[in-house]
Amino acid sequence: MYRCLCAVILFVVTAEYSAATAIFGVSDKADPTGEITDEVTPGSRDQKHTFNIDLPASDLSQALILFSDQTGVHLIYSSALTEGLYSTGLKGIYTLQSALDVLLESTHLKAVRVNENTLSLQQGSDRKALEVQTLKNINVVAQPWDYEQAHQSTPIASQAVTKSQITEQGMRDTRDVLRMVSGVVANDGESRRDEFFIRGFNAQRDTYIDGVRDDSLYFRDLSNTERIEVIKGPGGAIYGRGSAGGVINRVTKKPQATALREASLILGSYDKVRVELDFAGAVAARPDFNYRFTLANEDSESFRDNVESQRFAMAPALSWSPDLNTEILLQAEYLKQNSVPDRGLIADPEQGEIIDDDITRFYGEPTDYIDNEIWNVRTRFTKRLSERLSWESIVQWSKATLDAVNSKPFGFDEDINGRTTVKRTAIYFPQTQQNWLLKSEMKYELFSGWMDQEWLIGMEWLNQRRELWVQKTNVPNIDLLSPESQSPPVRFSEEPTVDSQFTARTWGGYLQSLFSWSSRWHVLLGGRLDYFRVRQCNLDACSVGNPYKRRDWEFTPRVGLTHQFSEELSFYANYSQAFIPSGYKLFQSNPEVLNQKPEQFYQREIGFKTHLFQDFDGSLALYQIDSKSPLTAVQEGCGSNHNRKQSQGMEVNINGEMINRWSVHANLTYTETVEKRRCEVENKFANIPTWQAALWNSYRFQHGFGAGVGIYYVGDRFASYQNKVTLPAYTRVDTTLFYESPLFDVRFSLNNIFDRDYVESANRALLVAPGAPLNWHFAVTTRL
Repeated sequence: MYRCLCAVILFVVTAEYSAATAIFGVSDKADPTGEITDEVTPGSRDQKHTFNIDLPASDLSQALILFSDQTGVHLIYSSALTEGLYSTGLKGIYTLQSALDVLLESTHLKAVRVNENTLSLQQGSDRKALEVQTLKNINVVAQPWDYEQAHQSTPIASQAVTKSQITEQGMRDTRDVLRMVSGVVANDGESRRDEFFIRGFNAQRDTYIDGVRDDSLYFRDLSNTERIEVIKGPGGAIYGRGSAGGVINRVTKKPQATALREASLILGSYDKVRVELDFAGAVAARPDFNYRFTLANEDSESFRDNVESQRFAMAPALSWSPDLNTEILLQAEYLKQNSVPDRGLIADPEQGEIIDDDITRFYGEPTDYIDNEIWNVRTRFTKRLSERLSWESIVQWSKATLDAVNSKPFGFDEDINGRTTVKRTAIYFPQTQQNWLLKSEMKYELFSGWMDQEWLIGMEWLNQRRELWVQKTNVPNIDLLSPESQSPPVRFSEEPTVDSQFTARTWGGYLQSLFSWSSRWHVLLGGRLDYFRVRQCNLDACSVGNPYKRRDWEFTPRVGLTHQFSEELSFYANYSQAFIPSGYKLFQSNPEVLNQKPEQFYQREIGFKTHLFQDFDGSLALYQIDSKSPLTAVQEGCGSNHNRKQSQGMEVNINGEMINRWSVHANLTYTETVEKRRCEVENKFANIPTWQAALWNSYRFQHGFGAGVGIYYVGDRFASYQNKVTLPAYTRVDTTLFYESPLFDVRFSLNNIFDRDYVESANRALLVAPGAPLNWHFAVTTRL
């Protein structure tokens, strides 16, 4: 298999490079001077040009003078801003933005554009020099690995939460991060995985890492995260299967030539202790060979009885740039987590209410456990073949193993004394998922006097295998109000209910183009063709050679239009599609369902994007997503042989600096959903509130001190599709105090400061996940 994969990679590399040479007449010869010959200015449309920068360690004022000389950019600033600030130096190949990000890191200075060749340095609130939180630099036309496409010109809604936001707000996991993104709802994920809804639709397998599918089920750690992006709306034209409401992309930390030595100690409620390391720099003082290494170790308990967790995460990375136009990046991630599964509180679907008012009660067994182990290894080869043509190929292997026993409540009973007890079943469900992925893209840019063009062509091959074993047995009932288990360790002697082997293979090819006229009009056209093949056998079906199989061919288009009224305001509209095949989750409890055709999704969206002043942006999106999925059996009198779902809503976002030192990040979401199955009445989606909002304010005082306050509102929503149990609305308030300096940072946070009882999410109608009461979080970070 490995030889075949290597042969495929070599064939694709050779074929694509030969095709590029034949069609575009490109050459792989580097400039013999080793310097960039293109003259670019900040503000020009092509900020993808790089500069060969060599700045020794010095005072920041001297470093800025040399930076201006080497880039040709004129910098305006007051000498008082740089007084007492020091630069550790900068050497290597950088874009203008990436160089400023590193040069101004930890200075709280930002660069504001004055004209085509001039930047003004001002006091800022963010460590990123030119960063705008609404994906101003993310190319949603292509893939998230290219960040130079102007956000204003793309007819797609998108948002990002950056590292500085994550640090400032004391975000502890991906659920905390995505609370600041409109249209996204976090779920408990059965206490063993990330699970989210985007625009009403489940996105638990629509997760990506650096633009590559990462759909294994586990809790992602933030120690190796630079930012998290959400690209909204059906994305089948680029991402293929899934992505009905959008995709979530985690951008990881990359190697860099500038030395970085950062260590953090984090303490918190419930005996939480966490240590993080982040090291980077040049290997053997070679600026073309850089590394990055992150590590995290965490041990914590919970406000829930008997619940605890231990986690270890490690991520080494190496990059090599043999010349100015080539980069080879090798990355690996390893995560191991041991925890106690927690199914939450108990609700009664018949009464339509949560009947347990003690948020600490635990209805599992002390012997329940979840052991997760995750590996992800990937290599990325990037080559600029000419000024207009670039190429990137990625190979990724990942493996996720889960070993778990979970005691799950499923109903109520009464004992001989008339007390209410909870009926439970114990489930043993070890599983393994392994992915092999090959992805290759070429991008061509053509800038002319009357129309600019950007073309993207790509292919993706993905082979996935998942093995799942399930055994069940009943365990003794437990008292509803005093759930103290005295049961012996659970023994599974019954035959398995599931012994599944599932394989899925995907071949996809896509083509997209962006046409721009007079810097005002932009048209996006694209489509992707997918071939998706699945094979599943259960119990002894594999041994007798009688698996269930299905093959699907699907084409998903996308079209969008943007009109920029000015540099500050643009209007956009788009139409996009996506599909979800029956084997999308890599397992189907009823294998005969695999014979169903894929579920189809169609979106229509309009919106506005505005860049009001300096670093302050806003956006408004109005959308409607409709889906149709075939029924397993047509019922008489239904009038349709399809299930129907619809989600429509509004998303409002503002991000940036209101005035000097005062930053605001806020969003408001309105979502109206409806679902009809067969002849049943129309119901709302589970876990999706009609209204939700988030607001984070932070203010930086003099001398590095600052404070922040966050307010989060989530409206009423139903626990399940049946709409019998309502999860009440809640408002939570968090606050933080911090001190930042070039050498160390200190932060102290209080979450849920009014100690409100609330429910975060539900897993079916019976089991609901409570939110944490008042808790604290202390972090100190040092830079060596």
